[in-house]
Amino acid sequence: MARKALKPGKAVGQYIIRSEKAQDVLGVTYLGDEGPTAPGSAAVLIREVFPANLARRRGDKIHASRSTQRDEFDALIALESEKQKRYLALDTDGLIPALDHVEKNGTVYLVTEWPSGESLAQTLARDGLFSPGFARSLLSVLLPGLKALGEAGLVHSLISPTTIMRLDDGKPCVIAPDRLKFSGRDTRVMTLDASEKTPYLAPEFLNASVGEPGTASDVYSLCATFYNLLTGKTPASPTDRLKAAEAGEEDPLDLEVLRSGLSDDPQLSAALDKGLRLRVAERLATMSELESAMYLGPVDADFEDDDQAVGLSTTAAPSWWSRNGRGLMAGVGALLFVLLIFPLISYFVPGDGSVDDGAGEAPMVEVERTQEADEPTAVAAEVPVEEDEVSVQSGDAPEPADPAIVAEPETDAGIGQWLAVDQSDPAAILAFLNTDNLSASVRAQARARWRTLEAQAWQAAEADGTEPVLQAFVDEFATEPPQFARFAEAANLALSEVGTPVDTPASEPDAVEDASEDASEDAPEADNVDGSESADPAPEETTPEETPENPPLPPVEQEVVRACDDCPPMRAAAGGLMFSVHEVTVSEYQAFVQATGRRVSQGCFVQRANSETVWGYESGASFEAPGYPVTDAHPAVCVSFDDATAFAQWLSEISDEVYRLPTEDEWTALAGAPSPAALACGSGNFADASLSDLGVGIPGQTCRDGSAFAMPASSSDDAFSGLLGNVAEWVASCDGGDCSKRVILGGSWASTPAQIQRGLREIYPTNSRNNSLGFRVVLDTSSS
Repeated sequence: MARKALKPGKAVGQYIIRSEKAQDVLGVTYLGDEGPTAPGSAAVLIREVFPANLARRRGDKIHASRSTQRDEFDALIALESEKQKRYLALDTDGLIPALDHVEKNGTVYLVTEWPSGESLAQTLARDGLFSPGFARSLLSVLLPGLKALGEAGLVHSLISPTTIMRLDDGKPCVIAPDRLKFSGRDTRVMTLDASEKTPYLAPEFLNASVGEPGTASDVYSLCATFYNLLTGKTPASPTDRLKAAEAGEEDPLDLEVLRSGLSDDPQLSAALDKGLRLRVAERLATMSELESAMYLGPVDADFEDDDQAVGLSTTAAPSWWSRNGRGLMAGVGALLFVLLIFPLISYFVPGDGSVDDGAGEAPMVEVERTQEADEPTAVAAEVPVEEDEVSVQSGDAPEPADPAIVAEPETDAGIGQWLAVDQSDPAAILAFLNTDNLSASVRAQARARWRTLEAQAWQAAEADGTEPVLQAFVDEFATEPPQFARFAEAANLALSEVGTPVDTPASEPDAVEDASEDASEDAPEADNVDGSESADPAPEETTPEETPENPPLPPVEQEVVRACDDCPPMRAAAGGLMFSVHEVTVSEYQAFVQATGRRVSQGCFVQRANSETVWGYESGASFEAPGYPVTDAHPAVCVSFDDATAFAQWLSEISDEVYRLPTEDEWTALAGAPSPAALACGSGNFADASLSDLGVGIPGQTCRDGSAFAMPASSSDDAFSGLLGNVAEWVASCDGGDCSKRVILGGSWASTPAQIQRGLREIYPTNSRNNSLGFRVVLDTSSS
């Protein structure tokens, strides 16, 4: 039964209640702020202890429901007060910070920061399965916080993908310390709401026969959470596992899917396995034990020398002598061998070359004795020798001396090499990404780590705002940014506004201004294939009001061009650019996915029929199944900005040309000012009566344009199609200086008359995916 909550405006200490957020059997959670003394302050969460089965409220004050329950109620309030005070004393990453403990209204309140960010469940739904490296990076922050919680004698008890969030600074933390328990003291089976009986709950909270609740309970919940994030499968519920154990049946928790998914990281797989044991006595007991179990020792990195295994290891990086001493000594030994031993051998070996087996050796020794000390490799270039002889001549014994190290890079999927990378160094990560033969999962781990470093550095640089700090960020992250960079343009814009422009063409304000005036004079560099930096000036010059003044690019008499078998058909306009004739299609995007092994982005916003909510998130939707029937010729939708730029980069790699997304100016110049006839009912594929007929609550035009949803591309390549209506299109331009959001142009089958009148220009976050949003590419021939 719902309890009477405090009304908005009520004070709890210095904090003011704004609204009720949730209730459970133990209390009520409110949204609040710091009150009239701190106007505009950040929001806070206020947790009120209000046990449903023991108490009721009179006015604002909470009392025991009956006089016979007074002692039990008082004992519970004292117990919860002690837990809150212990939590308040913790100051560590990995836990949502507590701000205050308040005693008022006959009860106690715990005030915590408002967790601004997204839950790991949301990240999983948007981006798909977590890679082992990403999981480890999250755990490296969470484990210290949860260890501190356990050392304080507390158990969180409700850890799950929804109660772990990545805050705006990128750091993860466990939120909702609403059901704290004392480890080993508070052993009662929990009274839970139905919503709290999740698959992530430790079984001992439901059945005391498997052991007492304690730090091992949080180990179970944390491991169950990462089981879900790494496999995409919901772990078997503790109830089902207990029933199977009592009946002597096989455990319904599928650990094989975890082992197969973590074949590159068996230590993490084994650690999660041990943390998911049903019985407390058989499970890892503490977060420290979990950390030790998942530790990646140097031997696990598949290197000959233990000292090379630096990366995710928790040990300190080795010293210079540890890393280089062996190679130095080997080089000295090789030099002494060449200078002293070889001359002695040559004294006794005939130099006429009459012995066939040594035909190539005598000249090499003679040359070596006259060779300068700093030119040892010239001999190897002049005389054919065996591999081991080359290594001696070069003075670089450690690298070729071990054939396993020579052979591994061509066959290894890259996990061992990734573990050796300094993952606090963005330049080292980018250098690693240039390594050949990396598996898709390892490459994704490295990209995710670089983007995390970029986000953390940008947050600090943006907050500081001074020229030296912004310049340092640009130097490290935005001078030659990779295509997956997110803040390069924003940083260059911020730097140009405070002072000195940077020296590189990609980020120089003058060059950006030139690009808006004459695209042919400021083409993107060949390695910046998506054009997101050099071809896209940071401030948006084109507004909806200015769009009609952009004349269409004059057509150029040229046939349709395909730069490669998998490249889309392109037609030229002017300015050294060629545009894809139609939006990128399902078959074209499918070729990209198959060729690169890129994980298909799962989860997309789709239309809802006969519902008060027009749009809803569908976790199984993708470009292949976007919520309406599609063929190979339909536009590829449910793709994010990163998906689109990755497609363009792939085209550049397979064609040796420069493909990218168009800028807003380029796109609007191609489309020209939309005429009233082009926007009239039935002229373009906008929201219409055929969509309304399906029960989709989008207020469309009254005519029928031939399709409720997106239409396939025309079989003719004689003219550009789909520029107005059909599906909206990503372009490279940022939302002003905020490059976490990009411009969307052209409108779609879901565009309403009101949106058409506003100019068919929208702003979306780069991670957005919906089934009315696709893209087209440009081929920048001015850079070829």
